Amino acid sequence: MVSSTYDDAESYLLNFETELPDPDEASATHIGFYLAWALNNGLAAATFDACAASVRQRTLTGCALLWRQCDGKLTTQDLNERGNAFTQAYYAQRYVDDYRQVFAIDTLDDDAFCKVPNTWANYDRIAARLDERHRAWLAQQALPGKQALMQRLEAAVLPLLEQHGFERYPYEFSQRDYEISVFRQQGAWGDHTIRLRAIDDRPNAYGLHMEGSSRLTVLAQAVYEDAVLDGARVSRELAGTSFFPLECWLGDWPVPLQPLPAQHLSGFIPLTDAVQIEPVIRWLERAMKARLLPLLRAVESLAGYEALYCTTPLSASRLYTHPLHPTLLLCAELTGNPRLLVICDEIDQALGADPQITGWPVHAIEDMRRHVRRVRARAARRRG
Repeated sequence: MVSSTYDDAESYLLNFETELPDPDEASATHIGFYLAWALNNGLAAATFDACAASVRQRTLTGCALLWRQCDGKLTTQDLNERGNAFTQAYYAQRYVDDYRQVFAIDTLDDDAFCKVPNTWANYDRIAARLDERHRAWLAQQALPGKQALMQRLEAAVLPLLEQHGFERYPYEFSQRDYEISVFRQQGAWGDHTIRLRAIDDRPNAYGLHMEGSSRLTVLAQAVYEDAVLDGARVSRELAGTSFFPLECWLGDWPVPLQPLPAQHLSGFIPLTDAVQIEPVIRWLERAMKARLLPLLRAVESLAGYEALYCTTPLSASRLYTHPLHPTLLLCAELTGNPRLLVICDEIDQALGADPQITGWPVHAIEDMRRHVRRVRARAARRRG
């Protein structure tokens, strides 16, 4: 196997800005702590067997061993298979940050990182953090892959979905970081969709996600017809009219949801241990039955949609996200909502002040303003 380097003390020697009493020791202390910890936990290569007792008895420091046997470098050859597996997942991503945090290192001092004394007391401090990280990693390793995790989620919720007339969407969805299963229910009103996701991007993210969406045909058609008045190039496939992210129906979930970077998902439930999987799946099953499915049923009519979304004020709805969706405005128009012009005023005001639309394209805001102007004009014609 070709050797690769995790860390090299010499790279720190080249960057010292102040004189240090023992530059070799200063540059290698943090690497030596890690090497000693790996050796003490059975993660070092067999080439260190002869000096293992000296390190455990604390007559030989990891720093001294690093220079004597590794030329100041920690490489893949210095660790066994398990040691390399953990180090590849942890060292470059988190060790330096953990080291700075444990020793409260001043980030404004370029040399402060190398001024931590090479003492066994300090070794014990960083070793406690390494023990914690290693335990968490071992728990993560015991977690099933995304396909197996999805199979367990499906097994729990599929009977409930079938009972309510949902059928599996026939296309396969799988990406590097997560597995997706899609189920749809169709009716005279339109259709509902429930998406399940099993996320496996270890060590960055691992967990479960579920969301619902709905398309009320009469409302989706109104959105389309209003959009094309601007000459916009709008897809003929009618867009969804309701979205139910996990956080709006999960209930009193005790652990904060975790965002998944670079994905347009609501938060997902993070899992760190295999024993958490079944309780989380059962919670999702109960929440789907008690809250998500009733939400979907509620938007099978304009009146139901209006009751959920056209609140006073609009932001009082737990489903409100931002004022750039014309669906709630057009729903209020179709149902003859007496607050229609007040809703127009609320949206106009939000378009100029709502922090949720910060960063949105200017054309999207202008499109919404045009929707509002048209609704106002149609309301005036009806009054006249």
